[in-house]
Amino acid sequence: MFNIKFDFGYRGEVCKYEKILDEIVSSNKLKKTSEDIIIYKLAYYIRKGNIGKFLYNFTNVVSIILGGIITILSSQTDSKNIFFITIISVFLTMLTSLMFFMDFKIRWLKYRGIAEEIERLIREFYSNESFTEKEFTNQIEILIELEKESWKDYVVNKDTLHN
Repeated sequence: MFNIKFDFGYRGEVCKYEKILDEIVSSNKLKKTSEDIIIYKLAYYIRKGNIGKFLYNFTNVVSIILGGIITILSSQTDSKNIFFITIISVFLTMLTSLMFFMDFKIRWLKYRGIAEEIERLIREFYSNESFTEKEFTNQIEILIELEKESWKDYVVNKDTLHN
């Protein structure tokens, strides 16, 4: 019925770096397939970072609003209000647990950091003539592998980090 699609504003940022890489490809310093892979990865990390940022901000705003509604309803002692206070309190507790469990802020910062590092490598590759395609793609692969390893470490140690 409704076709709602969020792009989370990442296309503009990706297009900027796509143009830089197109210029590098046209100078025969980079293969088109390498460009496609790098753009795909950059778009992935930017999009995931933006989604994490949106979810972090959205859940925090909703929890603040629900806390305010509970405060307002608590000032009036009506039997209907007690029912609504209970329902909203349960929802707020579930939302707070979801925020803790999903770690939207950590995800946002992690993905955004990787995207910015890929962007830095693209700028360095563009401006440094001695930087070869092999070095460039290897550094991006190393960056992605390090991100995967740190994610694994984070997931394994998540509970101890929060204590």
